[in-house]
Order: sequence, then structure tokens, then C-alpha cells
Amino acid sequence: MKVSPAFTVHVKSFKFDVTYNFCFLAPGLVSMFSQMPKLKLLELRVPESHIQIFESFARMIVLPTVETLIVGPYCEFMIAKCPNMQILANNLERGTAWLKASET
Repeated sequence: MKVSPAFTVHVKSFKFDVTYNFCFLAPGLVSMFSQMPKLKLLELRVPESHIQIFESFARMIVLPTVETLIVGPYCEFMIAKCPNMQILANNLERGTAWLKASET
């Protein structure tokens, strides 16, 4: 997956919700996150069957600009990748549970 840096430098929010086999996308997607210096909101849902692959590529990144992180089941490993996160949400099927950093 090749994305122009002219595009990625302007991204402030990114939603990734995959329901099919995305093994070939994982390396490019993780690398693309690190090319988003203005990224403030990241929403990520990955099926359980693909978590291990995605997590192995995500070990290489830190996303210091992300302030709001919305994760689906099995994506809690992304919390450590966002050291300046202020709001964490777990997107559940029944609704979204929000937690502000000041409440922890």
C-alpha cells in the first residue's frame, strides 16, 4: 500500500474497520500511521483472526499525536502506542464506552 505523503500529512482522523483478510495491507497501513503527523483521532477495528499479524507490525510505531483512540475488541495493544492519548473509547456493539485520561 503506497500513499502519497502529500495526503498523509493532512490527516487528522482515521477510521479503519476491516472485516476481510487484510494481511497484505498490515505493513503498509502501520507505516502509513507513522506518516500522519497531525493524526488526533484513530479508530481501529481488526478481527480477532488478524490481530496477531497487525500487532506484530504495530510494534514498530509510536503515535504521539493521537489524543482520541477508539478500539474494537482485541485492539487494546494500541493503547501503549498512543502515549499522549486523552480519550479512550471501546466501540462495543451496544454502544461506545468513553474514558477520559483525567478519570484514570
